[in-house]
Amino acid sequence: YAISFDSMAEDAYRLEVFRKNVMFIEETNRRNLSYTLEVNKFTAMTQEEFTREMSEQSTSSSFTHKVETPQNDGDYMPSNFLDGFPSNLNWVQRGLFEAACWLKTGVLPKLSVQEIIDCSWEQGNQGCTNGRRGNVIKYIEDYGITYSEYYPYRAKEQMCQIIFDKAKLALKPGDTSSDDVITVPPTDLGGLFLPLQKGPISVGIDASPEQWKSYKGGILGSSGADDSGIIGRYAAFKNKYAISFDSMAEDAYRLEVFRKNAMFIEETNRKNLSYKLEINQFTAMTQEEFARKMSRGRRHSTSSSFTREVSTLRNNSHSPSNNSLGDFPSDLSWVKMGAVNPPIKQGDCGSCYAIATLGAVEAACWLRTGVLPRLSVQEILDCSWEQGNEGCATGTRSNVIKYIEDYGMMQNEYYPYKAEDQMCKMISDMSKLCLKRGDLTSNDVIRVEPGDLEGLFGQLQKGPMVVIVDAESREGASNSSQPSLAKGGLNIRSFLSVMG
Repeated sequence: YAISFDSMAEDAYRLEVFRKNVMFIEETNRRNLSYTLEVNKFTAMTQEEFTREMSEQSTSSSFTHKVETPQNDGDYMPSNFLDGFPSNLNWVQRGLFEAACWLKTGVLPKLSVQEIIDCSWEQGNQGCTNGRRGNVIKYIEDYGITYSEYYPYRAKEQMCQIIFDKAKLALKPGDTSSDDVITVPPTDLGGLFLPLQKGPISVGIDASPEQWKSYKGGILGSSGADDSGIIGRYAAFKNKYAISFDSMAEDAYRLEVFRKNAMFIEETNRKNLSYKLEINQFTAMTQEEFARKMSRGRRHSTSSSFTREVSTLRNNSHSPSNNSLGDFPSDLSWVKMGAVNPPIKQGDCGSCYAIATLGAVEAACWLRTGVLPRLSVQEILDCSWEQGNEGCATGTRSNVIKYIEDYGMMQNEYYPYKAEDQMCKMISDMSKLCLKRGDLTSNDVIRVEPGDLEGLFGQLQKGPMVVIVDAESREGASNSSQPSLAKGGLNIRSFLSVMG
């Protein structure tokens, strides 16, 4: 496709986009669906770039499924019944494309698409960029339309070439008008089949689903997994999480996002991987929106040495391990041993750095004393700004440890979690402190270097650990069990506790 990029960095990025798209194509084709996909000139584009490239119409639901057909006889009446329609009807086999002309005259013309591209700007079309069916009809009503043989298609914008020879006009001004068009409402499936008995019809559809980008052949009936019941699942999702949107257009857009994410969840779970995905409060978000939410709008280091950095509280000194993975037990769960509290629902707050770090601190307390405390995440959010954390926006493990070293730590019952930034509430009653100043210091933290997998497993024998993982993957948005730890290189991070 004679494609090149301006820099090595851009070329490397496009290689990664290409790789992901090829993987999607291969996975889709393995499912033996009614259509097939292939590598094409769009394969190094992200889905968002392809959608922008191909976008031609309004995204509102009232337009996306609107149907138009030239009127032949009788007015359009809504139909709620599909019974009575033939099971097979093919206007192509009858040789009909410019069909309304054939139906009215018995002659099938080939009309000039290029004339519409070049000459209908006055009616509101924009050449190769954008256009509307209504504008096409208006142009023909105003000026007529030439045969394609006199104004052939070039697939690019040119100067309008007015043809004055009336004999070269397939339709003269006024031969058709907007009054000759019947519009079928978006939800009337029966009404779609009714005018289809009279001739081919024009529909506007959503061209954003990922399959369009790589379409090769076959019948692309649904843009993904089984759509039956998707509207019901979407309604249940909105009800469960008390979600509503400001307009019908936004709701229609979110339904499409939900459908795509539900398809991804189902396809992933069918692979029987080591983790499962599920519909949750993020399922109507795009991946970009989820990444921004998880990072609270902040981007972090892209180096792999950071994204896979692991820390654990010291029980004895650590040095890089020379053990093989076979030296470690095949099953270990600190949860089953009683060293881990039930999980906290994080909510709309970037508090994972505090939750994960305090989980490891709580486990260390249990290992030292036999008592499992529940420490106050909210105290870290509200009070550790001096150490460099920024509440629900961002924070680090080392800043959490530094705060505990400087001020101690309260139990959650005295400073409960609210999942939002508040004013710091300093509690002077020392009896409410679970950890006192100096009980824990940064010297008590051990870091396991990236790549030292044996060292990671070795320290995990001594207690739960804190890791930083990629939160920008689609799996992260829908994870329900066992996180998928991605390699470094992405720049949205999330903190997790490893408990076994």
